[in-house]
Amino acid sequence: MDKDIKKIAESQIIISNDIAKSCAKMLINSPLMEQMQIMQDRQRELIKHMAVPMFKNIQMLPKGMNAVLDDSYKQMFLLSKSITNSLSKIEIPKGRILYLQLTNMFWVIDDPKIVPYLKEIDNVLSWDNIEKNICDFYLSNSCKELERLFEDISNANINKNRKKLILEILPVYIPLKDNKNIYSIIIPFLLSNICGLKQDLCDLLEIKNKKQNEKLLEKMIDDFDFPNRKKIEMILDSVFLGGNKIEDKSEELEKFNLFRHKILHGDKDYLDYGNRENFVRCISIIHYLSNLINKINLAD
Repeated sequence: MDKDIKKIAESQIIISNDIAKSCAKMLINSPLMEQMQIMQDRQRELIKHMAVPMFKNIQMLPKGMNAVLDDSYKQMFLLSKSITNSLSKIEIPKGRILYLQLTNMFWVIDDPKIVPYLKEIDNVLSWDNIEKNICDFYLSNSCKELERLFEDISNANINKNRKKLILEILPVYIPLKDNKNIYSIIIPFLLSNICGLKQDLCDLLEIKNKKQNEKLLEKMIDDFDFPNRKKIEMILDSVFLGGNKIEDKSEELEKFNLFRHKILHGDKDYLDYGNRENFVRCISIIHYLSNLINKINLAD
């Protein structure tokens, strides 16, 4: 009987995964993607905690009932395909497409001004145009928008010594921003403080060092909304342990280089990090983590 239970449970999981894959394929550019992700997370928890007890009860049903259940699963799958076909016809707002592009490019942005700015630019949706225009937004016009991010950081309730160090970057950077060599000097400093802010966040959430990144992501899933969970996931996947696999995820990201461990240890394959795109990425991550820590402190 245990083998039968296991077989039925595995069959249900396979069917659930097929439904999820079908939905994901059709919904990748849909405004409902975030809700689908939340539903998938809840479905995994449901299977994890309820599948085996449920299928033990199924074994006690009259003979032939399993065939009825199998047919029900097939009907569910056909229904999901019908729903996703309908959803795929929804016209997707430009702002939503921009959000998805920024996510695919590992841009962790917590600035309400950036998407409205990008929406006004023609042909902005290509990868190169998005990065160029984000950098132009923050670094042109005497860096006024960059100063605004630093003002937010200044007002955030984060570690005072760390805040002081981060704020010292701006007066050093602005007079030298036309010197491309400045990025190779500043970015390692920024990465070290991203690491420090992540540790501050873990301390605040009482997450211990062992398997810290995994526990942080689990905490975000349990206690925070989808946008925050996604941003933390992007930081972990680009700056921390996932950074060495970034090239496998997308051909467009072949030159993407922000893997903290390799850069701070001077790895010879990670010496081309010094550019304005990575500089703005780092500032944007610091801005987001500072805001998140500030919100948690205010809530407490």
